[in-house]
Formats: sequence, C-alpha cells, structure tokens
Amino acid sequence: MTAPVQDSLFPLVGSEPPCNHGANYGHMDGTRHCLVCPSTSADMLPIPAPRVVVDETNALAHDWTPWSVSDRAVVLRAIAQTAAECSGLVHATDVRKRLARDVNPRMPGAVICELVRSHVLEDTGRVRVIGEGTTRNRTKRLPVRRLVGALPAA
Repeated sequence: MTAPVQDSLFPLVGSEPPCNHGANYGHMDGTRHCLVCPSTSADMLPIPAPRVVVDETNALAHDWTPWSVSDRAVVLRAIAQTAAECSGLVHATDVRKRLARDVNPRMPGAVICELVRSHVLEDTGRVRVIGEGTTRNRTKRLPVRRLVGALPAA
C-alpha cells in the first residue's frame, strides 16, 4: 500500500486522498476538491447560481423605447383593422398586409403572442398557411385567432 502523493499546489485536506486526474480535471472549483471524483462531489461542490430566463417575446411586446412604442401602436391598429374587416378573425398574414409602415419584423408576432397570453385573442382551432413571398416560411401554417376582448392602448 502506497501513501497518497500530495499535490504541491493543493495541499491534502483532512484524510481525503488527492485525485490523480491532473490539472485538466481536478480542483477546478477552487475548493481543493475534485470535480470528477464521486467521493468529493455532492456535499462539497458549490451550488451554481440559478439562471435567469428572459422571455424575449414579452420583453419586445413591452419595450418602452420610443420606436418600439410606435411600432406597437402601428401593429395594434393593423390588428383592429383586420378584426373589423374579417368578422373578428385575426391572422398574422392579414395583419402584416395592413401595417401602415415598416416595423420591427418580430413586433407583429410579439404583440399577437401577448394578446393571446392576456386572453384578448383566442384560438379558433383553424390554421392558414402564410403563403407570401418566396421563402420557405410561405408554407408554414399559423393559427387563426378571434378577437374577444378590447385591445390595449398603445
């Protein structure tokens, strides 16, 4: 039986023998414990900080910058016009056709998504293809929604 070899950079702590994984694996968390060895894992490793999940659709739909507020107003007017002309039904293609000017390409989808989340638009169970342009998205199907509540102020 041989004695454990002590790592000169990380002195032996207590009766726990050092690992032989080398500098590429062991002692990477700065606690003198190996990240690979099962004998030093669960109770001695630091707990990682929780990750913050950002809902980008929500962030875009509620962006306070002046150009986003202006884009949102244009999209809401287009949604109101689409619902008025199509018996309360709203589809993204119809909304995009009625936009008064160019807006951030993600804004119509973000606004519609937030209206669905807030139960202003409800799903009808029907879908339609986008059918515009020459991109591969022209065959993508999107749901048809029904306007059931009042649109928020821009």
